[in-house]
Order: sequence, then C-alpha cells, then structure tokens
Amino acid sequence: MFKKKYYLFMLGIIILLTGIGLTVSFIHKLKPAAKETLRVGIVTPDKPYSWYNSKQKLTGFNVELAQKIAHQNNMQVKFISGSSQALRHKFNKGEIQLLFWKQKTTYLKQKTYYKTNAYLYQPNVLLSLPNHKIGNLVLTKKYKLALASKLDLPKTLQSFKITVLRYPKTQLLIQAILQGKVKAGIISSFDYSVAVQKNPLLLDRLVKSNSFPPVTAQPLYGITSRNKKLRHQINKSLTTLDKEGVLATLSQKYFSQDWSKQ
Repeated sequence: MFKKKYYLFMLGIIILLTGIGLTVSFIHKLKPAAKETLRVGIVTPDKPYSWYNSKQKLTGFNVELAQKIAHQNNMQVKFISGSSQALRHKFNKGEIQLLFWKQKTTYLKQKTYYKTNAYLYQPNVLLSLPNHKIGNLVLTKKYKLALASKLDLPKTLQSFKITVLRYPKTQLLIQAILQGKVKAGIISSFDYSVAVQKNPLLLDRLVKSNSFPPVTAQPLYGITSRNKKLRHQINKSLTTLDKEGVLATLSQKYFSQDWSKQ
C-alpha cells in the first residue's frame, strides 16, 4: 500500500513538472523575439534636421525618418548624437550603422561605407551683390565663388574650372559676398531663409541670381556601414516611404516645402 502511494506521488510530481515545463516552453514561444537595434548617428544641433527640444527630447526630420525606417524593418532605434566630427569618429570605429549628416564623404575612411538612395533634394540659391548679378557662371572662372562647406559643388558646375572657397557658416559666407571677397556664393535656400529672418536687410543687400548653368539641388543621402543587407533594407524603406508620400509629408512639416522630389 505504501509503495503504491509512493509511486502515485512520484507520478504526480512528474506530471506536475512536465506540465510546468510545457507551460514555460509555451510562454517562451509566445514571447516576441527581441528586436534588432539600428544605431543611428544624428548631428546636433542641426535644426530642423535634428535637435533637442525644450523637453530635451530629440526631434527633427532625420529623427522621424530614422524611426520610420526602423519601424519598416521591425527594428528599434538607438540614437547617437553629437558633432559631425564626433560622429565621424564613431562611424569609423563601427559604432554607428546609419549616419545622417551633410558633410562630404571624403571625411570618412575609404571603403568603410555605402550611400543610401537620396531621400531629399535640398534647393540651393546663388547670391551676389545687386550690382554684380551673375548670368553665366562659366564667365566667372576668373572670380572666386563661395560655397557652404556642407554642400557639394553642384554637378552642373563641376566641369568648369571655377575657384571655390568653402565657408563653414552661413554668416561668414554672406560677409564674404558683402565685403567683395567673392563674386557670388551658394547656400541652401533654407539657410538663406533663416539668414533673412534674422536680418531682413539682406533682402536689399543681396540678390538671388538665375545663373546658367542652373544651380541644382543638393541630394541628401544616408551613410551606412558596409553592410549590403542593411543598405538594401534602408533603400527599400526609403522607396516605400516615398511612394506612400511620407517623405513629402515630413518635408512639408519641417521645411514648409516638398523636397522629396528632384
């Protein structure tokens, strides 16, 4: 009798443990797999692309774009913010997978990155003094042309031997034009609008010239680590976001214009 009760007791223990094991296994299967993390480099402050608001929350066009790309690929985002120089160092060390910045890629180590498809086409403007209107940039080869350091020389001008001086700040570039150090200068239309809001007198002191060849828009790209799968995922997401009008909506939200089309 005692042996029978003992066997029944042990059988009950085995059944109980088996049930607990199956339950734990079932719960484990129901638990969603941990999302992959996309490490994104964001330059701050760089309003309206990326900056910390009054509540110290990271916001801006590039921030929302990164979040939407991650959502498209069932990833979570980890933002790494800082200066262009600091982010460049971290990207070269492999700490950043996707980098949003507007600097020249020559600052990065060769063969360490891919460019994504362009996601914005930032309009440029050509500025000069009222009495120095530029009609034909080819004729300005003997003059100096100022260019914002974060811009590439427009493709329409790359075949001409024009002397280009780069300026890291809009204010310095505008001063160079006003002081006659350069014949004209190229900056983004957004930076020009910001400068005019700060100093409305610039509307009288500078003119926007309609040059030939035209000053084309600046394509903006993401920079990814040398990972073909990741680049494909990001490019696929950018194509989807463009087709669904998300890029246009974000552009209107942060720039009051649609820069998503060339």
